[in-house]
Amino acid sequence: MEKKAKYLIINTPGKKKTYVVSEKETLRLVFFSTCSFDLDITLTGRLSRADVVGLVVPKPHTDIVVRTVQKHADTNTTSTLLVKSVVPDGTRVTFEGTVRIEKQASGSDAYQRNETMLLGDTAHIRTTPILEILNNDVKCTHGATAKPIPENELLYLESRGISRKQAHEMIVRGFIDNVVLQFPDLKMQKSMYNDIHLI
Repeated sequence: MEKKAKYLIINTPGKKKTYVVSEKETLRLVFFSTCSFDLDITLTGRLSRADVVGLVVPKPHTDIVVRTVQKHADTNTTSTLLVKSVVPDGTRVTFEGTVRIEKQASGSDAYQRNETMLLGDTAHIRTTPILEILNNDVKCTHGATAKPIPENELLYLESRGISRKQAHEMIVRGFIDNVVLQFPDLKMQKSMYNDIHLI
């Protein structure tokens, strides 16, 4: 049974969000965070599923830690996690993503990805995938990318008469829009763009 998507805005450091997904249920979760937090999802029932996508945008000159756990505790469970980060200059983000597949959770399928855009020479990301797999009959994949705004993309847009500032904003928007636009509330979307100084 698929539940309505849940939407989270996290702006208080140290919060922990916990979700338990029962048999044949689906959790859809979209989040936006500006600070450290923990997210713990446990798939307790056969054929349960969790699809999570989030955007992390720390305040400038802060050091934050984001931890996620995808725990598969029954057979034929599925989880997907995509966390995007936009890291300002002078800021550090640590992302620790754990996938745990229990011994009894055969047929599980887990996916985890962290994509980061660095907005300056002193912006930093540290990504640590942690895989705890206790059953061989599973599928588990993870990946991570981190990059500054590509200079060639800026130059291309500038060659079309777009200012460097506008080009910068367009590229960042292109990176985050697939998360921000999932929020149904236009005020929420405006607040997120404002946090990255895109409006």
